[in-house]
Amino acid sequence: YGQKPIVFLLNNDGYTIERVIVDRPYNDIQPWKYHRLVEVFGGGLAFDVHTEGQLEAALAQAAGADELVFIEIHTDRFDCSESLRRAGEAMARTNKLG
Repeated sequence: YGQKPIVFLLNNDGYTIERVIVDRPYNDIQPWKYHRLVEVFGGGLAFDVHTEGQLEAALAQAAGADELVFIEIHTDRFDCSESLRRAGEAMARTNKLG
């Protein structure tokens, strides 16, 4: 419909909330190259971002893009808010009681 979206995917290499509750290997998932999904959608710009500088460059290119832009941003496995961390710890304690 003539839209040119910018899609951001935050890739934390698995299930952070589950890792906060109990850090087990089953919370790891097969690594995908999500930024390659743009090919499935018929093309566009795709970025695989690991640093702040790469993100700034991707955003600069995205600002002038006239097509779909897909930005995969890699974060640390345990990159989450303090409130999420506290909630996960509370759930872990509840699991131990049950």
